[in-house]
Amino acid sequence: AYVIARAINNPVKALVNVMQSAEQNADLTLRADDSRQDELGQVAGTFNSFMEKFQEILTQVRARAQEVAAASTEIAASSEEMAR
Repeated sequence: AYVIARAINNPVKALVNVMQSAEQNADLTLRADDSRQDELGQVAGTFNSFMEKFQEILTQVRARAQEVAAASTEIAASSEEMAR
């Protein structure tokens, strides 16, 4: 029974540690070990996919924010020119 409990607890603890570290450090690059061929491996793989997609979304948001900032600067410059 101890061996079975340990075989389940250790991977769960490792997954929880990765998730907590990602949350505490705002580190979207962290990935869980998804090499297991069981439900814990599936959970870890799903977590990894989520983190990857979330990272991609934030990268896109950052790029769009930079585009908006650049457009805003251009509009401000044009407005200033027109005011002269």
